[in-house]
Amino acid sequence: MLLALAFGWLLAGPALAAEPARESGIAPPDLLPVHGQVVLDAVAARLAGAEPALVAADLGVAGIEAIRPETEFHYEGFDLAEIVIDRFAADRKTSGRFSVAGELRWKDVIGRRAATRFAANYRVEGKRLAIEWAQARPLFAEQPAIRAFLYPAEAIRAIESDANDLFAGLFLKAYQPEVPVIVGPERDYALLVFVMDRMDPAGTYEFRLAEQAEGSDGEAGHFRYRGYEPGWFVGAALIHGQGVTRPPSLWIKAVRTEKASGLFSTDKNHLLARVPVGFAD
Repeated sequence: MLLALAFGWLLAGPALAAEPARESGIAPPDLLPVHGQVVLDAVAARLAGAEPALVAADLGVAGIEAIRPETEFHYEGFDLAEIVIDRFAADRKTSGRFSVAGELRWKDVIGRRAATRFAANYRVEGKRLAIEWAQARPLFAEQPAIRAFLYPAEAIRAIESDANDLFAGLFLKAYQPEVPVIVGPERDYALLVFVMDRMDPAGTYEFRLAEQAEGSDGEAGHFRYRGYEPGWFVGAALIHGQGVTRPPSLWIKAVRTEKASGLFSTDKNHLLARVPVGFAD
């Protein structure tokens, strides 16, 4: 029922510290005083790659170099979609000193999501602000959203024609394929699966095809992968039309794997997400 689609894709990425994103927050950012909102703008700009001198000139915030952007990911193409503040406080001993902490949640034009945890201590000096201490680190999804697209096998070469495509470019090609899908049980179909939330690049993940929705079991060897900016990847496989029916008889599962460390230990598999494979009506 399953055939390998040999794109020769590899999944790779550098190790980064991980922490699950939290959903709680005490206040929306517009309830902060103006100086607190300016600090948030400065942190976001720095994470997006702005140089400290530019942040100081544009926003009047000194000391933003305390925030160190990731070396391989600067949120290029992402907009700040949401800010969650879970701590804001004034120093009780020293007038004009404040601390703020929370999450920055990012989203790009195709719906990919990323998040950053941040914290900063700063002081107000007249019309200017000075950051005394700050840090930020990426947050990674524990239950990512995945999007799957199914086409006639011959369409895949037009969709995957340029090996230099960025994630968004390949997604848009997949979302609007030039070759229409003609339902037929005797045909071979290409399957492309996109992870839409940023994953920990230090983790080990795979897609699996299974006839049962429950659990993490499934066939993993038929997928080939392509890695993008640290944290996103795409999987591809080829399936035969007889294996895809209404209601869907196949499920795509995104699984995180952990190799056994002891002689009598077994590998651990964690189901992160699943979507059905089926033809659109």
